[in-house]
Amino acid sequence: MIKIIAEIGVNHNGDLNLARQLVNESARCGVDYVKFQTFVASRVISERAPKLEYQKTQNHKLDTVSQLEMLQQLELSYSDHEELIKHATKVGTTFISTPKDQESADLLESLDVPLYKIGSGDLMNFPLLDHIGKKRKPIYLSTGMATLKEITAAVRIIEKTPCPSLTLFHCVSAYPAPTSQLNLKAIKTLKKQFSLPVGYSDHSIGVNAAVYAVALGATIIEKHVTLDKKLEGPDHKASIEFAELRDLMSKISLLTKMSGDGKLDPQSCETANRKLFRRGLYYNKNLTKDHALRMSDIDIKRPAPGLLPSDLASILHKRLGRNVESGETIDLSDFHE
Repeated sequence: MIKIIAEIGVNHNGDLNLARQLVNESARCGVDYVKFQTFVASRVISERAPKLEYQKTQNHKLDTVSQLEMLQQLELSYSDHEELIKHATKVGTTFISTPKDQESADLLESLDVPLYKIGSGDLMNFPLLDHIGKKRKPIYLSTGMATLKEITAAVRIIEKTPCPSLTLFHCVSAYPAPTSQLNLKAIKTLKKQFSLPVGYSDHSIGVNAAVYAVALGATIIEKHVTLDKKLEGPDHKASIEFAELRDLMSKISLLTKMSGDGKLDPQSCETANRKLFRRGLYYNKNLTKDHALRMSDIDIKRPAPGLLPSDLASILHKRLGRNVESGETIDLSDFHE
C-alpha cells in the first residue's frame, strides 16, 4: 500500500489555527501522515544566511526580513506540537516532523513521534543522523542535492545505529523543481544500490510526477500542501491545494489497482479465454486403429479443449488405439500405451 505524507512544513505561517485547518483537510483526504518541521531558527540558520531565490519572490511582508527572521516567525512551540499531535490523532491521521537539530529531535522524542523524517539539507549532518538513529525509530531520509557517494556515506552512519528501518527518498531540492530535472529513474537506482525502500519527496508543479514515481517503485509519496498557493510564506507556491491532493491520491489508488502483484500467472478474467484463444490439436482426416500419427494428419485450430501444439512431441509417431474421425480433438487416451 502506498503511503502519503501531506507536507505541511511551514505552510501554517506560524498560525496554530491555520495549522489545524491544514491537518483537517489533509485528514479528510485520507493521508497517512501530516508532516511539520521542528526547529529553533537560531540554532540552524546563520544571521548572515541569505534567502534562497524562491524565498525572494513571494511579494509579501516576509520579503523585508532575513531568512533567520523569517524562520523565527515560523517556529512551533512545545505546546503547539502537543496540540497538533493531539488534533491529528483526533481527526484520524498521524503527526510526524522533520527535526532540524538535535534538541528538536529530543523534543519530538519526548512526544513519542513514531518516526523521523530527515530533510535533504541534513544528509551530510552526520552528528544529527547519528543522534536520531540512536532513538531506535524508523527514519525517512531525503537525498536531494546529493551524490551517490554522499548518500552511501549517510546510509552507513545510520546503519551503525540501532535505527530499525531506513527509507530513502528521492528528491530534487528546487522549489518548484523543473519537470526536465526530476530524474525519476533515480528511484530505481536507489532501490538497486541500497536494497532499501524508496519514497519520493516531490517539489514539482502538479501531481503527475508523484504518480509516475509510484509506477517506478516509490512506496511513499510526500507532497507539500496548502489551503491557497497565494498565501504568504516561502513554500505555498510550490505546494498543491487539497483538490489536487485528492486527485493525486485517486490516481495513485488507480495505479496501484492496475499494477497488481507482478506475478506472471493468468488473471481470473483470462481463465475462460485460455481455452478459447489458444489453439488445440485436431484430426484432419478419418484414421484407423494402429495408424502411426503424422504431422500431416493434424490441424492446429481454436479452441484448445485438450492438447496444445506444445504437446506435439509427445504424440507424433504414436499408434492410434482406436478409429478416429476428421474434426475430433486429439487426446492422449487415443493412443496405445
